[in-house]
Amino acid sequence: MTDPRQPLSDTEMHELDAWLEARAERIVAEQGEDVDPGVCSLSELDGFLTAIVSGPNTVLPSIWLPAMAAGHDLQPDDQADAQHVLELIMRHMNGIAGTLMQAPDSFDPIFDEFEELDQPFVLPWCAGYVRALDLDEGWDTGDDEFALALLPILVFGAELDDEITADLDDPDLDLMAAQIPDCARSIHAYWLARRAPGHSPVETAVREAPKVGRNAPCPCGSGRKYKHCCLH
Repeated sequence: MTDPRQPLSDTEMHELDAWLEARAERIVAEQGEDVDPGVCSLSELDGFLTAIVSGPNTVLPSIWLPAMAAGHDLQPDDQADAQHVLELIMRHMNGIAGTLMQAPDSFDPIFDEFEELDQPFVLPWCAGYVRALDLDEGWDTGDDEFALALLPILVFGAELDDEITADLDDPDLDLMAAQIPDCARSIHAYWLARRAPGHSPVETAVREAPKVGRNAPCPCGSGRKYKHCCLH
């Protein structure tokens, strides 16, 4: 069995990215372009999981897996595939958490790269991060320090009021995009310092992918038996 703390290899990252993209394309083809297919790329998953391990409270997989899937079945082809995909996702989350806890300066978000752009494409990563914010009311705070760190992520990942973004020109946006890695580190450090005494930081817990039996509840949180949900 692979150590749940082992970072994903480049091959595994490409595999997970392709699986997420194929899953999203299948859902859109079946249900239409207006449906939210959930997280649909490795970059978006990276942002989503970064927020999960950075927030004020522990969010359990039974909560964030359905949010990641936007309420749809994960839809792997078979039980072995389902277990494998879950292990890749959990290992990637553990890798993000470990880096932010032990070597935050080396934390490097996974942004999409396109030849026609002269800088990383940050929108999917930020959209994934923002998707996770809705899972914990503890993110809501009136602290200006926190709001300033979160703003660049919100600008690219959420629909903000025109009053907030009207005065932003391209140089402003370029600067904000460049600040996102530092913002992610700052947000993680902010909440780490403010968690209640005695509360075990979410980042220190190495989580393994849940072992899934055919008749067990599906780990995606749908409430259905695994054989009737993500197994098919």
